[in-house]
Amino acid sequence: MEMEQIAFRMRLNPGQAAEYERRHRAIWPELAAQLKEAGISDYSIFLDEQDGSLFAVLRRRPGPSRWTRCRSRR
Repeated sequence: MEMEQIAFRMRLNPGQAAEYERRHRAIWPELAAQLKEAGISDYSIFLDEQDGSLFAVLRRRPGPSRWTRCRSRR
């Protein structure tokens, strides 16, 4: 089965880099389960410390409802 690759950018609030790093050192088991249920794998987020941009890349199995379900739980 072919995997779909999705990339997106976010902006980190100013002064929150240390808190962001602390919260993302390890993935929560509940989040890992939700990502797997949504067909998502190889999810990585990169921080550009110069401007606070977050660049995320994930791979997922095709299926429109899987991504919708995961995003609706936020």
